[in-house]
Amino acid sequence: MPPLSGIAALHHHLSAGSAVMGVEWLRAGGLPAPVRRLLDQDTGMTGTLERHWRTPLAATVLNGTVTGGVLRRCVVLSAGPVPVEVAGIDVMLAAVPPGLRPHLPVTDVPLGRLFRDNGIGFRAVAETFFTVACDGDLAAQAAVEPGTRLFGRVARLDADGTVLARTVEVLVRV
Repeated sequence: MPPLSGIAALHHHLSAGSAVMGVEWLRAGGLPAPVRRLLDQDTGMTGTLERHWRTPLAATVLNGTVTGGVLRRCVVLSAGPVPVEVAGIDVMLAAVPPGLRPHLPVTDVPLGRLFRDNGIGFRAVAETFFTVACDGDLAAQAAVEPGTRLFGRVARLDADGTVLARTVEVLVRV
């Protein structure tokens, strides 16, 4: 089982269905109620978290690389100065309008809002839920103490049967 090393490693391993040290899989019913309200929904994390925090979110891009038509991007979403989610996202570039593609690697606009603002409708499909004990890297990205246990989900953004993106999303605060 590989060790955890921040959101990029968590995203890489969970996207491949691999087990990761410190990660426990959960069913939706195993999530605490406040967490479940945020994770077990189909409208997308950006909109859900913006409604929850009552403010637009900003994305800090940790990294972004394009390989084989897929943009792999890791971000921290913040409500003002407070990190509220750390996410790894694989965007299927062929499914995104060509004019939007050059902006995706570097924009500080969260993906869900970028899609919404560009008229791209989607449904978020939660595939599984998990809890993770933060290693030093993930804790630094989330601005929490190492060992803090956070909840997350693996999901896909689906537009009428076309997968726009696959995500690994970790809630930092509820």
